[in-house]
Amino acid sequence: MQSLFAASQVELSDQDGKLFTARVMAKTRKLFYGSVTAVIALAVLLIASAWLLGTPIREVVDNLTQTLATTLFDFGDGWVSWVLMPV
Repeated sequence: MQSLFAASQVELSDQDGKLFTARVMAKTRKLFYGSVTAVIALAVLLIASAWLLGTPIREVVDNLTQTLATTLFDFGDGWVSWVLMPV
């Protein structure tokens, strides 16, 4: 185990260190820009689908609301209607 750590401790020159840092930063920047691009593309996709599907979904919800608001049985104005009103 100690030999592995000893082999990994290589002194880098100033120029090699700057080159290594530049490579790491370039990879990190590329990953960051890819993530930002993916988030923006997903947001555009969600906004476009909400815009395209908004009207049909609203019509379905309106029809469902009207269907659920209709009474199934008419009991008149007596006491039975007050007891069974939630039905």
